[in-house]
Order: sequence, then structure tokens, then C-alpha cells
Amino acid sequence: MNLLHEAEKQAIRLIEERRDQVVHLVARLEAEETLDLDAIKSCLEPGSTITPFVSNRKSGHCHIKSD
Repeated sequence: MNLLHEAEKQAIRLIEERRDQVVHLVARLEAEETLDLDAIKSCLEPGSTITPFVSNRKSGHCHIKSD
């Protein structure tokens, strides 16, 4: 059980350290639903350009996501 707790702590730490990249990846997945390996890598690379946007599925339009 301790092994699972340690793995969970490590996963949380990695996500927190890479929060910007994870947010970028999630935004791309919300907009495109599927991504190929190159698209995933581009989201997770350090220094990648982060322009989160979401698709309005009812109208099909995309817009810039504001925080």
C-alpha cells in the first residue's frame, strides 16, 4: 500500500511541476478530441507555446480560454 501512496505523490508532484504543459494538453484534447504522438509531445515540451482554447461543441466555434 505504501508503494501506491508514493506513486500517487510522485504523480501529483509531476503534474504540479508541469501544470502549464498539462493545461495546454487538456485544452488541445478538448478542442480536437484526439492527438497524435507529435501533438502530445509538442504540448509537453518545455517552452512550448501555450494558447489554450476550447471548442463550443454546439456551434463548432473555438475561442480563446480566459482565466
